[in-house]
Amino acid sequence: MKVHERRCAKPFSCRVCKKRFASRSTKKAHMERHREEKPFSCKTCGETFDERKQFMTHKGTHSAAKPFFCKICKRLFAHRPSYTAHMKSHRKETASACSRCGEKFDDQRAVATHMKTCGKLHSCDTCGKGFSSRSRVKYHKKRGSCGGNVELKP
Repeated sequence: MKVHERRCAKPFSCRVCKKRFASRSTKKAHMERHREEKPFSCKTCGETFDERKQFMTHKGTHSAAKPFFCKICKRLFAHRPSYTAHMKSHRKETASACSRCGEKFDDQRAVATHMKTCGKLHSCDTCGKGFSSRSRVKYHKKRGSCGGNVELKP
């Protein structure tokens, strides 16, 4: 319980941007982002970094070793996370699309979820709220959500 209370209280704050933190160590890590000094410099392109981890990740972009290959557009990637993010962009191109608005989704399940709210073609004549079917309008009115009656306009 005390750990939860301490996290909710977030007693440590950044003196630069006023963001609050639950622990001193988290605040310290955050403060590094405000440093003017960036001690890690890329010899290839000159870009500078304040954190070693960022610098090491960046160095890989100049390396000849790029083991992750996109079979769709033939691009090469040095790191798996970059490759994975890139591959998601291709899925959107070949994914299922909403038949009402044309928005593209990664899979058919996402389209089905979207279709529940897209193009609400039936509306309540009392309050104007939109629904995906006449039966939902009828249920809405029966519940008395808007004070309307059950009669529907054709």
